[in-house]
Amino acid sequence: VAFLLIGSIFRLFRQEDPGYTTTLSMLLAMVVGILSYYLYLLAIIISVVFLIILSIKQQLYKIRTLKQIEWTG
Repeated sequence: VAFLLIGSIFRLFRQEDPGYTTTLSMLLAMVVGILSYYLYLLAIIISVVFLIILSIKQQLYKIRTLKQIEWTG
């Protein structure tokens, strides 16, 4: 997992539009895994919040694209 995380972080700086879902998912999995041992309620809350963020990612991208069209138009 550590090598995959290093590779995806490296990819963030090397590609034009790399996407952040893989990196966020790996970091979230590690953090929630650690927190589930100590504070399971906080781990559940963080998982739900990130699930909502990742599920509306497509809509947020459309808003960003629309703003770019407005500025260039």
